[in-house]
Amino acid sequence: SIAELDADLGVVRSKERESCVELQEALARMRSLVAESEESAAESHKSRASLEEAEQAASAAESQRCLLREQLAASEEAFVRSSEQASGLSERLADSASAAAASA
Repeated sequence: SIAELDADLGVVRSKERESCVELQEALARMRSLVAESEESAAESHKSRASLEEAEQAASAAESQRCLLREQLAASEEAFVRSSEQASGLSERLADSASAAAASA
């Protein structure tokens, strides 16, 4: 009968509204999860960029350390050469002084 069909139609419409509300709630939850995921991805990207910057800084510091070691070694070699030259000059000066004293 028409009354039964109307009642059935009312039940179907009520269930449709409930399903629609449930779908909207699920969609809102999914949007929230997507937003959280995007925030997490952005933070991860920032962390990755920071890590890359730190690695570059460490690499630059290591290069600087190697350069300074090379400069130190060169300075030490120059000091040794200068000391040897000074020692040679001192010996010649002493020899000259001895020769001058002997001829005087």
